Order: sequence, then C-alpha cells, then structure tokens
Amino acid sequence: MADTPDATDAAAPKSGSPWPVVFVGIAGLSALMGFAGIASIWLGSGPPDDGRRLQLAMDQYLQGQPIIAGKIAEQVELGELESELPPEGDSGEPVAEEPADTPEDAAETGDAAAPAVAPETKADARSLRALRAFLIGAGKMALSENATGTAARREIHSDAVPDLKEASEKGFPDGREAEGNRLLGLALLSTGEYAAAADALDQAIERDQTMRRDLLPLLASAQLRLKIGGAQKSLETIKTFLSLPTLSEEQQRQGQLIRTRALLAMARWQDAKAIIDGEFAKFNASDLATQTRLASFRDEFRLLNAQRQIDQTVEDFDLNESMASSAGGATGSSAWTSGRDEDPRIKQAIASRFEPVLVEMNRLQREAEPRIGSQARLLAARAYQLQGDLELAIAQLTSVRQQRPFGAAALVGGIREIELLADQGRGEEVVQTTRYMMHELGSTDRFDSSLITKDEFRKRLSAAIEVLRRKNEFESAIETARSLSPLYSSSESLEEEGQGYLQWAQATLADAAGGEIDRSTFQVARHRYHSAGDAFHQAAKLRFNDPEYLDLLWSAIQAYQQGRHFSRSINMLQDYLRYEQRRRQPRGLIALGRALLAEDRPEEAIDAFETCIVEFERDPLRYDARLMAALASIELANREQRRRRRQNEDSEAVTDIDAIDYVQLAKDFLHANLQDGDLRPDSPAWRDSMYSLGELLYEQITVADLESSDLSDAEKIELYRQNDELLQETIRVLDEAVQRYWPERRAETTAYLLARTHAFAARWAATEADDPSLLDAARRTSRQRSEAELLAALEGFAQLRQLYERREEEQPLSARADVILRNCLMSEADTLLEMGRLDEASTAYRAISLRYMNQPPALEAILGQAQCVRKMGRTREADLLIKQALSVLSKIPPEMDSEFDQTTRFDRGGWQRYLQWMDSMAGGTRLGEYRLGVTG
Repeated sequence: MADTPDATDAAAPKSGSPWPVVFVGIAGLSALMGFAGIASIWLGSGPPDDGRRLQLAMDQYLQGQPIIAGKIAEQVELGELESELPPEGDSGEPVAEEPADTPEDAAETGDAAAPAVAPETKADARSLRALRAFLIGAGKMALSENATGTAARREIHSDAVPDLKEASEKGFPDGREAEGNRLLGLALLSTGEYAAAADALDQAIERDQTMRRDLLPLLASAQLRLKIGGAQKSLETIKTFLSLPTLSEEQQRQGQLIRTRALLAMARWQDAKAIIDGEFAKFNASDLATQTRLASFRDEFRLLNAQRQIDQTVEDFDLNESMASSAGGATGSSAWTSGRDEDPRIKQAIASRFEPVLVEMNRLQREAEPRIGSQARLLAARAYQLQGDLELAIAQLTSVRQQRPFGAAALVGGIREIELLADQGRGEEVVQTTRYMMHELGSTDRFDSSLITKDEFRKRLSAAIEVLRRKNEFESAIETARSLSPLYSSSESLEEEGQGYLQWAQATLADAAGGEIDRSTFQVARHRYHSAGDAFHQAAKLRFNDPEYLDLLWSAIQAYQQGRHFSRSINMLQDYLRYEQRRRQPRGLIALGRALLAEDRPEEAIDAFETCIVEFERDPLRYDARLMAALASIELANREQRRRRRQNEDSEAVTDIDAIDYVQLAKDFLHANLQDGDLRPDSPAWRDSMYSLGELLYEQITVADLESSDLSDAEKIELYRQNDELLQETIRVLDEAVQRYWPERRAETTAYLLARTHAFAARWAATEADDPSLLDAARRTSRQRSEAELLAALEGFAQLRQLYERREEEQPLSARADVILRNCLMSEADTLLEMGRLDEASTAYRAISLRYMNQPPALEAILGQAQCVRKMGRTREADLLIKQALSVLSKIPPEMDSEFDQTTRFDRGGWQRYLQWMDSMAGGTRLGEYRLGVTG
C-alpha cells in the first residue's frame, strides 16, 4: 500500500459538508494527544456517542493509523445517526423553537452531551455513511499488508470491497477521492473485478497525477482482461507508462511484459517477437546468476515467447481452437478440440513447431520458480492437446492442479482438465476433480483471479457439466452439481442438479424404442422428473427474495407436470400466480387448469381456463386455454354419463347440468378457436382443436350408434334421422383434419375414425332403405348412399392397412400402430362381408387368423370366415372352422386372458360357452347372424 497522503491534503473543506471543518479543527489537538489521550477522555467521560466515535476514527486516520480508524468506525451505528434526521416530510431545517448548537459551538464549549457531528439533512447522513465505509475499507486494506500469503490477503481485500464500493457510491470524503479510488481499484484488481478496477484506478490517476507511476501498470493489467477493446486500451496505457521519465530497470521490464501480453492478445506476433528478442538481448548471464528477480523476468519472457509460437501455429494451420483473451496466455476457452485435418504431413509440421516449445517448457518446469513452472506446464498441456495427445495434456494439467499452495495456475489447470475429461465422457473423473478443487479452494474469497476470473471459471464449469449431460453422463453431472460449494451457492448447485435430472428424464423418454413408452420406462422418467422438480423447488425457496425466484418456481412446476406429478404443482402455481407479473400469468393459469384437470377437478380447471380467456382476451395463450377448457368439459360430460349409467334409468339424474350441455360447451370452445380470424390452420392450437372436435363428434356418433342397438327398426330410423346432421358434420371435420395434416401420427388415428364413421353412415343408410314408409325412389337413394359409404369405409381401412404393412417391413410397429392395424384388418374384412364380397372377405378373415394365431383376435377372424363360407353354401367347411376356433381357444396361453376383453366381444369363459353352443348347432340352418366387434 502506498504511503497515506499527508493530513493537510484534506484541510480544505467544501461547501455543504458538515464534518471537514470539525476534523481540521481537532487535527492538531489529536496529533498532540495521540490515541492514548483520546482513550483517557473516553474513559473519563464515558463512551462517546456515535458521532464522536466517527470523529475519533477520522482523527486516527489522519495520524496514519488506518487500522485503528477502521476499528473505531466499525463501532458506529448508522441507525442512530439516521434517527437524528428530521422526520419524513420535514424541510430538513433545524427546529426554530429549540435551535441546536452548531458543531463549532460544541467544539468550543466542549459540551460532551452534544454530538460533534450532528446530521441535519439526509445529505449529511449520506456523507457520514460514506465516511464510515471509507474508514472501514481503508482500515481493512491496511490490515491486508500484514497478512501472511496472497490467499489471506485476498480474503481481506474481498472483505474490504463492499465498504469501499459503498463509499464510492455515496462519495468519498473530500480530499480523499484519489486515495479512495486507489484502494478500491487495488481491492477489485485482487478479487478479479477487472472492469470496475480499471474504472477506479483511472479515476485515481485522473485526480492525482502523482499516482501514475504506481498505478498505470496496474491499470494496463486490468484493461488487458476486458472483453471488448481491452488489449488496445492496455497497450495505450502501458505506452504512456513506458514514456514516463526516470523509470527503474525493473519498472521498464514490467512494462514491457504487459506490452507484450497486449500485443499477443491482438495477434500482433511479429511486434511481440521484436520486444521479446530485444529483452533477451539485454539479459547478461552473470547478472542472471546473481539476481533472482532478473532471472524471473527472463523466464516470464520465455513463457510469452512460447505462447507466441503456439498462437501463431494455431493461426498458420487454422487449428480448431477458440481462444479466449487472457493475461499471460495461460488460459483458454472451453472450446478446445483436436478436430483438424488428419493429413500426416500437417501433423508432422505441427509437431515440429511444438517440439522446441515443449523442450523449453520442460526446462522451465525444472529451473524456474514454482509460479512460472506451473504456467509452463499449462502451455505444455496446450501444445500436447493441439497435437491430439490428450492423455499427456491431462497429465500436465493434473500435476498443475495438485500443486500447493492452490492458486491461479491450479484453477486454470483444473478447469481445463475438467473440460477435457467431460469432452471424453469421463464423468466419474470429472466428479473427483471437481471435489478436489472445491475442497482446496475452501472459500470464494480465496479465489485467485490473476489468470482466470471467477465468473469465467464458473461459466466454463457449468459448460463442462452441460457437456456431461449431452453425453448422457447424467449421474456424474448431478454428482458434480452437488460438489460445487463453495464456488456456487446452494441454490445454484440445486439448479444445476435440477437441470441434470430434467434432461435425464427427457432422455429416458426419448430413448424409448419406436416412440412407444412402456410403463416401467415411464415410471423411471417420472421419478427423475420428480427429482428435478424437488431440486428446482428447493432452489426457489432459497431465493425467495431474489428476482430468480419465479423462474426457478416455474421450472419446478414444469418438471412436476412433465412427470405427471400434478398435485405437487398446484400449491406452487397458487404462489406463482400471486407474485408473477400480469403479462406472464396466462401460462400459470393454463398450468393450474391442467393440474386441476389431471387431479379430477374439471370444474375448477374450467374456472382457471375461463379466467385466462376472459381476462387475457388478446394473449395468444387463450387458444390453448379454450382447447383445454374443451377437454375439461368433455371430462365433465363423460362423468355425467357414468353417473347416469349408475342410476336407475327411469329415475331423474341428480345433476345441475346435463351431459349434452357439457358437450355443447366443449364444442363452443373448439369452434371459437377454429373460427378465430387471428389463428392460422398451421398453428398447433388450431390443429389440435380440429382433431379434438373431430374426436368429440365421433364419440357422439358412437354413442348414438350404441343407443340404436336395442331399438326397433322404426325407432332406429328415427334416431338416425335425428343425428344425420351430426353424422355429416363428423365426416366433414374428420376428412378436413386428415386432408390438412396427413401424414402426422394423429392424422392416422383420425383417418381410422373417418373410415369407421363411413361404416356407421353405411349401416344407417341401409336401415333407412328398409323403411316401408318410404317411396321406392327414396329407398333406392338410401341404398346408393349406403353403398357409397361402404366403399369409402373400405378404401379408408385398406389405405391404412397398406401404410402400416409397409412400415412394418422396415421396423416393428409401435403399440398404437399395431392396434390400428389390427382394427383396420378386421374392419376391412367386415366391410367386404357387408358389401357381399364373400370370397374376398373370407380370404381377409383367414389372413387375420393366421397373423394372430393362438391369440384372441384369431377367434373373431375364424368366426367371420365361417360366416362367409356358410353364406356361400359351404356348410361343412363352416362347421370345421367352428371346431378350429375351439382348438385355437385352448391354445391361447393364460397370460393373454386380459386381452380377450380388449380385442374381442367375450372373455375366455364367454368364448368357451359360445363356441360350444355353435358347435352343437353344427349342420343346422340357423346359427344366427352376428356382427364382429372391433375394440382396442
């Protein structure tokens, strides 16, 4: 620390400041009495008030006792000083009725009861707070000069930074601006805040030109670490320094070192080489042997020369390396790769360039002081890596990392080692290396930023963890995230852990074969989503008062909902909606509605969705809200239908709204989306609304078809006529969805529904054609319509069957596709039977029975084939097919019992009884007509 300026530097008070005159007035008395005299006054009259303590602290600072001054200033309670201010809204002037003594009066009378420094305005209190912060910070900086070791000194500097920053923000004491900025710049430089350090040092030099000789090299070093234009500023600053008269030989060499680093950062290789060669020419062997400091300078230039050779080789051969600007050339970015041209001649040329560099670096490792030897190992590691010798590079980096004391070179070596290990997918070694480094670091205040800043180190470590996640080393990424203290806060570590679990869960689902996810795989993914949500939630709670709270809370909500842990997200969504800005609330309302719907609370879900629709009528998320509200309304309709089925059909249902009203409500929501002029058909919301509307209409048609099964022919015809408009709308919507979005997977399902709807329409038209009350012309029209609908259904089933059969030749079908294919096969055969194409139908049924041999669907297919051949007059063949069905039933393994209800009309027992009855009727003329039911 430079000598403290003489006390007279602060003797000239400035207007508006309440304390400089007082301090100057007592400076002489304090100098005569000394601290012992002050202590005797203290002991004689009792502890002074806070204003007098601050005065005593400044007195000690003026006498060259900054450590004592800082300790005294720490005892000042700002709260009491501020309590002496006028009440809020007061003019700030002294109270007229009871005028207070001025500080001068108090000093003259020696009235101990009246504070010597009495803040009368907020500006005065601000000055006092600035004074207190300055004295405390200056005391800590003086204390650091007595610290043992750079790590301990850096801890004290880190502790001084907040006080000096506060003093700078509120205004350094009059006459102490240069000294305050100098101290602040030194502390910031030590702790790695280079941009702020450069500003503070620049202001110190501007206010006191006598500091140029000491501070210009420090300013140039700080500027060299700036990301934008730093090297150019540093070069200009160091040129100014080197132009100063009467520089010592050591100062000149130090300046040339900084100048060379700036030139290397600007890729001015030849200019840097000229300086290095010039400096080498000045070194005398006899002087080097006797002057350790001179040898150290020589070794520094050897390092810079090696860096120049490596940098120039990277440029000449266009090697794939992204270098980050850094002081001393000891660090690089995390984008280190060896992905260059593998031409042996180029590799040989690169190796020949690096050979003398490696020889020189090995010599430095043996001969130079430990600090320079460590940096030589870092450069050697870089050369090995560029040659593709990654194991040798890692070995060099490991040796640097394990050196003690743990300093800047160890930090650089460790982070580069972690990056290389992560890039090779060696997750366990990344965990071990990270734990070692965090243990050696011990405290963030001990972080040595001279070669790599704390911010850059953290960014690169987070990037390495992300590399592990990309390489599916999720467990190692999570363990590394748990090992980041003290460099990361607990909430930051939890956030990294949450990201690990989240990406692990997503990868688990993405790895599912054929896009189909079995139950066990989904359960594993759910557990990982749950862990991600827990980590994000814990991180959010730790940052409740920080701006990041809501983003972390939202991450937790999303993780829980992706894992279908909706109940855990509901309470968090209430908090999210309470604190989130209004413009971002729609996503919270939709998430809340989705969670409530998943928890079987559709009424509350609709309330959340409608709130989004009504209160945020211009927000794009209103489309999603309508879609989800439609789904909630459908769930309410289904619930109402189930409730009605449980009741006696003749009794009145206990409900406030009928199921049909919920269905209509769902239609209204979906139509609102489809008819909204601002929503385009290629948008996800419009597409999903179209699909959902088609599926809803299909369900209504299915219900109507099922209702007709127990009705008389006349009642059926009446029911069909009532639903004919609905039938036509269903066909139109399903057909439009298929035409617009084919060949999406959901469009394939919609195409199957469309074919089934055509089959319904054919049956309805055929029933109407049998109405004796119709004229012959109307009946012919109905028959023609039935034939056209049957043909449309057949084409739909056949096209889907062919699509899946072609896909099946390339890879196994997913479970969903296999179900649709089975249903298409059976429905195609049924349609051929209804069209009277018996021979084709029989062939189709036989193909199904062979495909699903000894499986439940084979029974339906065999009966269909039997019905076809019987209609063709081949009764004997039909009877044999019934016996074949009994044989197949006996061969179906018990573990398939659950599939009977899913794919056929009966369970195993029902099939046994039905087939035995049919076998007993063999040869009879009436076996009964039956429709084949296709489910699944």
